[in-house]
Amino acid sequence: MYLKRGKENPTEVVRKVQKFLGVAVDGAYGPQTEAAVIDYQKENDLNVDGIVGPQTLIEMGLQEDLTTTLPELRREDKLKIADVIAKFEGAYWTCNKDWEFEGWFDRPKRDSLGKKLHPRDRVSMPNWKPLGWSKYGENPGHVGLSWGFVQFTQDGGNLGTLLKHIKQEYPDQFLDAFGEHSDELALVTNRRGKKVKQKDEKSPTGFSRRSPRVQPIGGHDLWEKYWTEKFVAAGHIAEFQEAQKEMAIKLYFDSMIRKSAIPYDIHSEAGLAILFGRSVQLGPTGCKKLLDRYLKHKKHLSEYEMFKYLYRKVKDRRWSHRLQKLIYNGDVSFHKRFEVVK
Repeated sequence: MYLKRGKENPTEVVRKVQKFLGVAVDGAYGPQTEAAVIDYQKENDLNVDGIVGPQTLIEMGLQEDLTTTLPELRREDKLKIADVIAKFEGAYWTCNKDWEFEGWFDRPKRDSLGKKLHPRDRVSMPNWKPLGWSKYGENPGHVGLSWGFVQFTQDGGNLGTLLKHIKQEYPDQFLDAFGEHSDELALVTNRRGKKVKQKDEKSPTGFSRRSPRVQPIGGHDLWEKYWTEKFVAAGHIAEFQEAQKEMAIKLYFDSMIRKSAIPYDIHSEAGLAILFGRSVQLGPTGCKKLLDRYLKHKKHLSEYEMFKYLYRKVKDRRWSHRLQKLIYNGDVSFHKRFEVVK
């Protein structure tokens, strides 16, 4: 736990520290309290920063007393935050049918007159260079199907990890949902290996790159109607939705705690929800890089002000509306706080 000036500190915790230091007990970590902390740190050869961290708490003899002040983040709390994120990220039955390969993210997106270009027309533009996975490039490939509220992706392996978990927990329902090729589905989507070049009649170049995980199953690619209909139906099964949330917590939330929440001292329910959402979109490492870019020197702000500042810095980005909605979302609060542990 860390107490510092300008942060939304737990009032009762601050009161105990103020009582120990012999200053006015008002529950607010203001200039007087900060000055008393600095004096105490100087007298006891501690790091002089005006912040009541673990070492200062231990020296005060308050560590055992104060660490129980915030409730520890439980599985139920994580699932609640996952429910909130699910409203912004997509439905449990969402199927992304390999559409990234249509080249919508390639550049340039507009011609010299500012008119939006279809991907197939961009090849005539000077200095145009398709991304490595684009079917319009010289070395096209496939990311496969992405399914669920956080888009578990076939080529990345997360889809296979999720399907394996569902098959183990709900074998009968898994068979009913995915039919006669269900065993092959779980097996193929969990294979390992790099993309290899192979013939592909649907590709403009006549070939594409596929990893062992992105292969046809039962004679159909997972992004074709034969499979997407099954995945859409499976996404409506309550047990499968719980499995999606559990896997999202394992793949994104827990890693986000280690990489972002603890280093940035984020304890609030709303703050953790925002970091979870960014980790889903950018990956836990990408989320940490985002905070380092914009908030590295803003740690003195309260969590609410910190994320409002982040929104102002990125409000021209496509995902900024999610950040804004989470900041003002009534389902999660900046006042409800948890003790987050590795």
